[in-house]
Amino acid sequence: MLSSGTPANLAALIARRLAGVRTPIAVSVNVPVSTATAEPGRPFLARLVRRWYQEADAVIANAAALGDDVARFAKLDRKRVTVIANPIDIDEIRRRSQEDVAHPWLGGPSGLGGSSSERPPVVLAVGKLKPQKDFATLVRAFAQARQQRPLRLLILGEGEQRGLLLRLAESLGVAADVALPGFAANPFAYMARAAVLVQTSRWEGFSNVLVEALACGCPVVATDCSGGTDEVLASGRYGRLVGVGDVRAIATAILATLTEAPPRETLRRRAEGFGVEAAVDRYLEVLAGCLERSSSTDSRVPTRRSQSSSTA
Repeated sequence: MLSSGTPANLAALIARRLAGVRTPIAVSVNVPVSTATAEPGRPFLARLVRRWYQEADAVIANAAALGDDVARFAKLDRKRVTVIANPIDIDEIRRRSQEDVAHPWLGGPSGLGGSSSERPPVVLAVGKLKPQKDFATLVRAFAQARQQRPLRLLILGEGEQRGLLLRLAESLGVAADVALPGFAANPFAYMARAAVLVQTSRWEGFSNVLVEALACGCPVVATDCSGGTDEVLASGRYGRLVGVGDVRAIATAILATLTEAPPRETLRRRAEGFGVEAAVDRYLEVLAGCLERSSSTDSRVPTRRSQSSSTA
């Protein structure tokens, strides 16, 4: 069995014990467990993770930083944790990135809003409107950058902080240049047309959004938060990294990226390192290893039938 996410991982491990079966279980970690278990309202989660992750046959993390975190937090031998980056369907992303975008700031199917050279550059963000993504910091940074040159900000996603972000944009005097159009079924078409994608998360897992933006050739700015962001951007080689919550640094990085960004083809090539086939092969290796170890163990443990036969 392969499970993913803390609740599912715990359910699988506990269910195996209750059922009394020997099904090998590989658990997949996609967030920094030390951070996720510390969130309010989860008083027993840390204890459960430390207790039950010890019983996993394999632990898979989608970034080296997350592997280090879970090994340290759950007191696991680091050698038991395998790092496999999330698989990204590069061909599908690029195909969909060519589709039309109806939003006037990015041209739309009929060139709405004038030619691209006449429109202000669009700063793009994608994600749920919740505290982890820290879009409030992004709005403040955008307001500072907006003082230096014409800009627009699009945030794709839904969530509890929608009203807060709109009020913040209004109070900073940039409401006319900030739009929250909600969930977008095809964010890749936006990424392909945006001037820069900005991720201001307080913490992340692997960060699919960054790889998707790179696959579309979109320059990126991201906070150097806990998780896999640094790995995806190769310590800043493929996008500027800034401090978490640092409004001024984010604004400066946005403006610098608009002036000088890595070639889009360089960004596309970076994304190709996170393709599907390599990830699938690694998952199969881990699962096959679990089965092999399980079979070896079972062969040394007499079954009920063999015990009866020997007694007879």
